[in-house]
Amino acid sequence: MSVSSKRLWAVIVLVVAGSAAAAVHGRGGPVAAQPRLLEDGRIVIDRPTTITEPGSYVVTRNISNLDEDGVGIVIEANDVSLDLGGFSVEGSNYSIGAMGVQGLEIRNGTLTSANNGMYLVDVEAFAIRRLTIRAGDDQSIYLGNSRAGVVEDNQMIGAGSERAIIAGNVAFVDFVRNRWTEHGGGGIYVYGSSNRLVGNTGDGDIVVEGLGNLVRDNIVTAIVAEDGNFVENNYVPTTE
Repeated sequence: MSVSSKRLWAVIVLVVAGSAAAAVHGRGGPVAAQPRLLEDGRIVIDRPTTITEPGSYVVTRNISNLDEDGVGIVIEANDVSLDLGGFSVEGSNYSIGAMGVQGLEIRNGTLTSANNGMYLVDVEAFAIRRLTIRAGDDQSIYLGNSRAGVVEDNQMIGAGSERAIIAGNVAFVDFVRNRWTEHGGGGIYVYGSSNRLVGNTGDGDIVVEGLGNLVRDNIVTAIVAEDGNFVENNYVPTTE
């Protein structure tokens, strides 16, 4: 697929996402009426859940939601810290989803899904760290219309023809030290401005559109970047 066709595809996807209601598509679990707390004050999640209040949350067992359009955890509140505690979150649609929130951190666990591992739209001030993501037919991480975040130290394992990460209309997002394998559609695609892609590694390419993005110290099969971006010190193996 050409860079121009990828741009058109990304715009179409973002228009569809922007016209959706301010909620993640898919069915999460119920909202807990009386949440259980650990001694350190964190709120326990031990089943498919929809988070509607700010706070610090921790997963204490493997979670699976295989209902039609099922989502393991849906986040609908600002200022949420979610520690997966080394456990797995599985959803038939995607594992974790959030739309229209600020101040989000997700870390330390495994996401498994037949589609997207993670689906985030209109998110600001966020961090996605130290996850192992096993995606199905779609991206390990889909990120749209978002800004001021970090996606770092994640391992992504694909099973279909999509990219590891698609990020459309994003700004001031750092993609750092992520690794991916078996994503047939390639590695990372970013459309936006003032993003950084540093130290990522995978068996696919990096494609960057927009202005003022930094692409540095990556080890990938190819790099395609529009004029107006900064491409430095990457390693692209040559083929005989």
